[in-house]
Amino acid sequence: MKQNILILTAFFLFFLQNSYAQNKSIVTAFNGLVIRDAPSLKSNKIGKFYFGKNVGEIKNTGETLTITDEGKEISGEWLEVKNFDDKFEKGYVFSGFLGSNVEFDNKLKEEILKTGLFEDFSSEYLHGDFFGDGISDYAFILKEKNEDVSRLVILNIKKKNEIIFVNKENSTFEVRDYSWAGIFELVGENEPLWSNYEDDFIEFANVPDNKKVYLNYNALYLHATESCGGGFIFWKNGKFQWLQQE
Repeated sequence: MKQNILILTAFFLFFLQNSYAQNKSIVTAFNGLVIRDAPSLKSNKIGKFYFGKNVGEIKNTGETLTITDEGKEISGEWLEVKNFDDKFEKGYVFSGFLGSNVEFDNKLKEEILKTGLFEDFSSEYLHGDFFGDGISDYAFILKEKNEDVSRLVILNIKKKNEIIFVNKENSTFEVRDYSWAGIFELVGENEPLWSNYEDDFIEFANVPDNKKVYLNYNALYLHATESCGGGFIFWKNGKFQWLQQE
């Protein structure tokens, strides 16, 4: 009987550890999470996980730590992470800046609203590499504060979480208000992008190869819910591009 209890206890502890690893694996530190070569604040920095990164392989060390960040005490432990790049087999991160999907969503909402640029955070966001830099960003359609327009906004993670409005200054097209876009979807890597309307409607099979666009990173697809009108938006040659989709 005692042996069975010990086995159940060990299983329960194992379950808790693995549950933590699965549910608390997203970086919630807005400026990123440092990776060190040993579980100590005095150890060498060997890398960084960007905001929103799913850390992946995690192992609890049991070594606790409390730090002060923006006047708040944050408690956690050192976690061992593996296979995060080609140079190092393992490293160590502080668990206090990892969270669940819900905690990350709340942090993202908090950081966007903190800018004071938008009315609310009612829009769903899309997560993808929109600049071809290998880092996943966040795209939103958000109502601008004190303006009756909804803007297409991308949080560029690699550029220190810069908020980028998709507008005429950085685009080859002029669209300011995206409130018409009832459909807002992520386009996967290497999925074909094309215009289905120029002088008239055209099927994909009839589009010349030199007018089809393939990217090894993500694009956006926006369209009115029931009526005609929309297109693909993607980054290329230093600007956002548009391909019409009626």
